[in-house]
Amino acid sequence: MRGLRAAPRPPPARAAAIPAAAWLRRAAAVLAEHPELARSALAVRGFGGGGAWMAAALSALRRRRVAPEEPRFLALGLRKYGLCLLAGGGAAAVASAAGTAWAVATGLLAFYAVEARRVFDFPAAIDYGRRARAASRALQRRAGGSLTILTVVLPIVAFMLLGWLARGRPRRNFAVGCLAVLLWYESLRQRADASPCLVELGSSGPLSVRRVGDGDPGPDPVTVLYASDLHLGAWGAERAMRELLRATVRERPDVLLLGGDLVDARRALPQLREWTRRLRHWSAVAAIPGNHDARWLAQVASMVTEAGGHWLPDRPLRLRGLRIDGAPLHAARAGERRLLCAHHPAVFESAVTLGYDLVLAGHLHGGQLILCTARGRHYPGAIHSRWTGPEFSAAQATMWVSRGLADSLPVRFRCPREILVATLRREHAHPAAMGEGSSPA
Repeated sequence: MRGLRAAPRPPPARAAAIPAAAWLRRAAAVLAEHPELARSALAVRGFGGGGAWMAAALSALRRRRVAPEEPRFLALGLRKYGLCLLAGGGAAAVASAAGTAWAVATGLLAFYAVEARRVFDFPAAIDYGRRARAASRALQRRAGGSLTILTVVLPIVAFMLLGWLARGRPRRNFAVGCLAVLLWYESLRQRADASPCLVELGSSGPLSVRRVGDGDPGPDPVTVLYASDLHLGAWGAERAMRELLRATVRERPDVLLLGGDLVDARRALPQLREWTRRLRHWSAVAAIPGNHDARWLAQVASMVTEAGGHWLPDRPLRLRGLRIDGAPLHAARAGERRLLCAHHPAVFESAVTLGYDLVLAGHLHGGQLILCTARGRHYPGAIHSRWTGPEFSAAQATMWVSRGLADSLPVRFRCPREILVATLRREHAHPAAMGEGSSPA
């Protein structure tokens, strides 16, 4: 298509994961500023002493005294490392048939995989007491999930273990390693966003929210939340829908657009109706089908409308000067902005020809595997489809392409799941209308 260009990749909407080496460097600098922490580390004995040392370190970082709510560090340490030993021993026993080296490597990996899931348990116990486990799980997801955490934990552990090989450094390396974890914990605790997940299995990582729209939306803009590729019935889809519900409650959009591939199996049709009903409590909901919905198209449309949602292929949605279509249409009112809610981004060519201002699309899942980004496109996915990228523009039109909410093949690498929140200017201030004059809410 002549004149088409992929927009430069926008800054990430979420905080990037900081590598272990950076946390270790920061921790070494903190320890140099607070030599009393290095001295007190020499006296640490057992889980109780380790927990008390962490409380003192947090006091130094925050410049105020931190007193644990319920200092049950012994029980916490026994439970945490008991699970680690159980996982490591079991994995080593299973792998022992392949040889000693395989058993040792597998056992260590399993041990630290469990350690990664509970890496924030001690500082969370200091701050949150009885609510520590729930807080630790929330911070784990904010850090990018277990696999992403493991990529940070393993280098820190290696640094701490090297202290036993360097004469006179075991306690110093212990202190630096623990401080690195505490600095990481403080960073996660103080922010509301989440690091992108490096490797994601079945919606295990945090859901990203990408904010798009007009640079100057003016007074009383229209807020549209776009979620594509729900894939209800697939592994991880229910978890993804809970994240979508939380995002809808938080964002309170004027309308939530479900951009196709709503179900992956006939048995998921009742789930679609129930989730649409729950989402309708917080926003108007409109939907279109995707290629996965073609087998049960009539039933999918029925589930959406029975729950109070709007089926865009039947008629457009008009919302305060913005018309939202579910398929490319010619007709338009004078001065009316038009948004095309699409599934496959290849429809952009038709949308530009028909004079659309805005297009929202999904389908490609960002390629699911992103090795690099060049000229606004994600590779290797862009080899298969030139629309594998976050944003495209041509003539007067702009298209934003979502990486999707869930997956039929639930594996991703450097490709966080996402929803789009578009803040859009409206042309005319007149009462909201839906279809031929009914309210969308």
